Amino acid sequence: MSSSHLVHIAVQHPPFRTLIYTHHHPLPAGVRVQVPLQNLACIGVVVEPILSGATEHQKQKYDFEVRSITQVLDREPIFSKNMIKLADFLSQYYIHPPGDVYRTMLPGAAMNSKAQWRFTYHPKHPEKKPPPRYGHKTLAEFFKTRINLTHLTFKKHLTQLSQKDPHFNGAEQTRFWIREGYLSKSFSAASKEEGKSTEIPSTHKKSGVLKTLTSAQRQAFELISKDLNKGFLRPWLLHGITGSGKTEIYLHLIHQLLQLDTQAQILVMVPEISLTPQITAIFQAIFGDQVTMMHSSLPSTKRWAILQQIRHQKKNILIGPRSSIFAPFARLKLIIVDEEHDSSYKQNTGLHYHGRDVAVFRAQQEGATIILGSATPSLESYHHSTTGKYALASVDKRATGTQLPLSSLELSPAAQKRGQILKRVEDLNQFSSGPSPLAPKLIKALKNNLSRGFQSMVMVQRRGYAHYLLDFKSQKTITCPRCSVSMSVHLEKKKLLCHYCGFQKPLKQTLEQQNTTLAAVGFGSEKTCDLLKYHLPQARIQRLDSDLPRLKTQLPEILSKFKKREIDILVGTQMIAKGHDFPAVTLTILLEVDDVLRLPDFRAGERAFQLIVQAAGRSGRGKHSGEVIIQSSRPHHPIITEALAQDYLQFYQREISYRSLFQYPPFTKVILIEFSHKKTQTLDLICEELQNTFLPQLDIPAHLRVLGPTTPPLAMIKEEERRCLMIISSQISKLHDTSRNIHNWLRKRSERIKIRIDVDPLQFL
Repeated sequence: MSSSHLVHIAVQHPPFRTLIYTHHHPLPAGVRVQVPLQNLACIGVVVEPILSGATEHQKQKYDFEVRSITQVLDREPIFSKNMIKLADFLSQYYIHPPGDVYRTMLPGAAMNSKAQWRFTYHPKHPEKKPPPRYGHKTLAEFFKTRINLTHLTFKKHLTQLSQKDPHFNGAEQTRFWIREGYLSKSFSAASKEEGKSTEIPSTHKKSGVLKTLTSAQRQAFELISKDLNKGFLRPWLLHGITGSGKTEIYLHLIHQLLQLDTQAQILVMVPEISLTPQITAIFQAIFGDQVTMMHSSLPSTKRWAILQQIRHQKKNILIGPRSSIFAPFARLKLIIVDEEHDSSYKQNTGLHYHGRDVAVFRAQQEGATIILGSATPSLESYHHSTTGKYALASVDKRATGTQLPLSSLELSPAAQKRGQILKRVEDLNQFSSGPSPLAPKLIKALKNNLSRGFQSMVMVQRRGYAHYLLDFKSQKTITCPRCSVSMSVHLEKKKLLCHYCGFQKPLKQTLEQQNTTLAAVGFGSEKTCDLLKYHLPQARIQRLDSDLPRLKTQLPEILSKFKKREIDILVGTQMIAKGHDFPAVTLTILLEVDDVLRLPDFRAGERAFQLIVQAAGRSGRGKHSGEVIIQSSRPHHPIITEALAQDYLQFYQREISYRSLFQYPPFTKVILIEFSHKKTQTLDLICEELQNTFLPQLDIPAHLRVLGPTTPPLAMIKEEERRCLMIISSQISKLHDTSRNIHNWLRKRSERIKIRIDVDPLQFL
């Protein structure tokens, strides 16, 4: 009777549990395998062995067929024991299939069944003994100028040889090449860049020196540095006003850590891809080739190569976005989460994890120090610092010694509310007639700043030209046929566009079909840029938003030009408000922040405060003082006045009392369950049964609230009607239990409904 070994496998398809397979020899946890699942070939990860040497008799105790692993894909585990524990935590906490968690933790298609074996040629390997008939030269012909070949291409070469020589044994010959070191075999995502080397060149030399810390910076540095190399004690919250030089404190802390432990590895997380090259250059100037960078714009093969450098300790410092928290560090000793409040750390598809929260868990798991830095900390993080869960270090002075920017408010012109009458597309370009939606004071301030030789930033809440088209007769907007949302006007594309599903409609066709008067209401970054070019023809003005046709390449180019002062005024959406340091910017203008305050969300006030403070903080960061002007229809709103004064403590005290009164986070936890279907009637029946039959049967404790099911503000997205439940409790275990019960009940429905679970949600639309 042959011996076999049973193992738990987390597969990429979403059963909410691991599956049991058998293999003819023991497998360590953390290796990838290919397994059959129904009629599919799937990639999975060995989570744990069940028995050592299970017999056929022992396997028969299961009431299902135990199938065999098709192929083992890794020679050694690519997930460490700590990473397996992390994956288990993420699956449990975020109520997500374990196989999909592992897929999220790897780049590209590394957990995709379309991934494949790749062969790498090692031409400089010396001959150890006389080769057989097909030796080193034959292999060189296979690869020619290439370094890598996919399995399919390599197999074609073997087939061609076998056709010429019937005695040729491709499998035996391949084993010889691998055994003698001419060839190596690895499993990775297929790439369009087949044959290109994925080695990351090391060309960065140290060109800078650490700056002397100011007294305020030194005080914060000394507080945190005492914990370095002591393992995880508790997270540090570094609260520093905009321009206080938090990055310089990070550099000094890393420098000290590497002096204490030369093998230590450091992760620096940043919220936006636009910040990654900027902060990487700063770190490389100090630490040279020890620094590497990873972001989503890199091809999967390069990201995989970077992760291997981290795994084998060839790099000490990794800078990256939220996904970098899953990097396979061998000796992780410090995690820095810059701009910890930023919503970009929250993943909004698939596994809805929060990069900052996962970073705290991993730091504890790895025994690493963790620092959360922000000028506008999330209410949750600052609350933790008041209860002792986090340690607090503060920097209340700007590094350059300049004061915070002078601030002023300007009431929105009435023209912005009325909109612009349209009869043809060309009417959108007519700025000479009628009042401007931009207050005259703003134009004057920009002209004065330009004449003084300084730069300006103008931030708008939305992209596009106008928010929507309004039918004056019916007083209704032109909405997307697939979503419950108005379509935005985009003049550059000459289209109406839905920002949720991407549906487009030609603007000219829309105007011709309407037998009524239409008005373009509101304004986005596109119209703002055109207006400023009309009023300031002598200025060099550039727009920066996600509508740019080649954003990945244009974004760093535009930011570089702005840094070199080749652009006078930068107009953009929220992406220009985050973390950038441009010393020549002395004027920042924010338009219509009221849009954020109006959102039906208990975090709306916090989000507006953070946005204003962060955007205002771009001004006056150099030797010259700055100014910030806000155009608003609610200029006396307490959020706006507190943000302009950069009075975080006043904002926190008022906001935390409101959260406490209504028992919102951080005093409770929230789980949002959304379910959708193409038929409204189907959803209504499910909601009725859920509310009247299933929920009353649950043993729901008094401290737990179930709100809903309700229809969210965006009732339909991509032709699917939506309903949602919000579950709130101070006890996370009861919250999870109730959420799983509701989720399991929804999954068992005969109708094919889509279910999305969001633990600790940031958006409620």
